[in-house]
Amino acid sequence: MTRVLAVPLLGSPFLCWGTLALLVFASRGVRLTISLLSASQENTVQLTLLLLLASVFFSGFFLPVTVFQTPATEVTFALPVTHAIIALQDMMLRER
Repeated sequence: MTRVLAVPLLGSPFLCWGTLALLVFASRGVRLTISLLSASQENTVQLTLLLLLASVFFSGFFLPVTVFQTPATEVTFALPVTHAIIALQDMMLRER
């Protein structure tokens, strides 16, 4: 991203990789929880796709988290990808 899109990385690359690793582990944990609580494989796939859509729309990737009202904000901060996006934006775009 830093070479192709010319996005500055003002933070540590190790913190960036660590944040991405934590995101992967947290996302796997959420998917594992969904698969443990689901009754069938079809139900697991449907719930995982709903989680994917919620992660895309409510994570702050397209819209800032501050524009959501209270019920949507609670959903937003329950998703691990929201915290990863906030951390990556902080590392890549803000000087310290």
